[in-house]
Amino acid sequence: MKVAVLYWCLFHVLICFAEVTVHLLTVPIGMAYSREQLMSIRDSLPSNIRLPPATLSQIRKYDLNEIPATTRGTRGGRNAQRPINVVNSFDNRVKAEAQQGPNLHNLVNVKQVSSSYIKAGLINCRSVKNKSDLIVDHILDSDLDVIALTETWLTSDENDNIAIGNLTPPGYKFHHVPRTGRKGGGVGILFRDTLAVTVKPTVNASSYESIEVSITAISVKIKMIVLYRIPPSSTNGIKKQNFLKDFADLLEKTSIEPGKILIVGDFNIHWDKKTCPETKQFSNMLNSYNLHQYVDGATHVIGHTLDFVIARPAEDLIQNCKIDSLLSDHHAVHFHMQCSKPHPPRKLITYRKTKDIDTEAFKNDILNSDLYNAPASSLEDKVKQYDSVLKSLLDKHAPEISKKIAQKEPRPWMSDRIKSAKRKRRQAERRWRRTKLTVHRQAYQAERDNVNDLINKEKSKYYNDKLIIVRVIKRNFLELSMTY
Repeated sequence: MKVAVLYWCLFHVLICFAEVTVHLLTVPIGMAYSREQLMSIRDSLPSNIRLPPATLSQIRKYDLNEIPATTRGTRGGRNAQRPINVVNSFDNRVKAEAQQGPNLHNLVNVKQVSSSYIKAGLINCRSVKNKSDLIVDHILDSDLDVIALTETWLTSDENDNIAIGNLTPPGYKFHHVPRTGRKGGGVGILFRDTLAVTVKPTVNASSYESIEVSITAISVKIKMIVLYRIPPSSTNGIKKQNFLKDFADLLEKTSIEPGKILIVGDFNIHWDKKTCPETKQFSNMLNSYNLHQYVDGATHVIGHTLDFVIARPAEDLIQNCKIDSLLSDHHAVHFHMQCSKPHPPRKLITYRKTKDIDTEAFKNDILNSDLYNAPASSLEDKVKQYDSVLKSLLDKHAPEISKKIAQKEPRPWMSDRIKSAKRKRRQAERRWRRTKLTVHRQAYQAERDNVNDLINKEKSKYYNDKLIIVRVIKRNFLELSMTY
């Protein structure tokens, strides 16, 4: 009906337009119209050109004369659109033009959100004894705060203290639970000594090894469990169902305790095989406790996802979970724990900006000082005068500046050769991740082993040079004492 009325109204408008056209055709056509001609055209047009009343009533009846509302001049938003307040003030405009610099009244107060987080990692070492330098270098390069280690292959023997010392970089602490009775296995955790970490009693189970710690970060308490599942076999007598039962008991115990839950480790379950019965049972178990597994992608060199990071999505603890470098037959896994961490220790240093000294002015001050105008007579006085005058001039031209800086883990053996080898290793790793070819994986492993060998050699050379210096100083001291 509306369409028919619209066509009818359009017909009447065309009739009115035709009447105007007839009047325009009576005006002589020329190259240009003068003002008098245009005024005569306007005066010759009838002033009563209007739509018939019936047409106007039909237009108003069907709201065809209404202009649709738009959102121009309003702020956008899903829930509501608020009009923009327009203020025209000449005084404010004059003040803004006269103001020098930024207009601070236009600034919006932005709520500051803390972006602090704890950088964490999960590494299946497959023996830390022959990879301590490689693991430490990876930890320092990635600036990790907490590192969960599985398959450490450490024992309770004191002979492993050297390996533990090599594995623990300055500013970190290490706790571990070794496997007893047979070789392999073992779990541990490395963490910065600035973090409040408490080691909890070990949970004994026949199908897995674990270490539990409590991390307190300001108002957040995290219960972190590092777990290594012992692969079931006929040799050890462990069955697949044993782990599912033991892990269910662990979840039942930890789910009722206060604090956020974080479970990481090597579970030896093919998470990538969604149709596997064991994977289905394990996934259903996590869902029943409102837990989620965050690692997505192959963590083992063969292509399976064996290393897990498990937490509650509702607690918003885990962010940026990604798979990193291949350190053994497993890739390292990195992730962020959303909680504030204490600031790193800082030390006070003093320095001078000697490069900013005006050499000509400094030279003139020395020539005009007592060193030239009133030199001391005795040798002892000359030394004191030299020290006091030059120190005062240095304080004048380059005063001491005190500053607090964050302490970094020292790696004095780091050389240009190691940095270049690391770049080549990273390039080889990117190429292998892109192509997934065996030849590129072998090339990456060769570059990785080359970096490890260079670190071992440079580190040994650094400490050997230190020992040589100590021996030379000791020998010179003995020779000097025997002379007197």
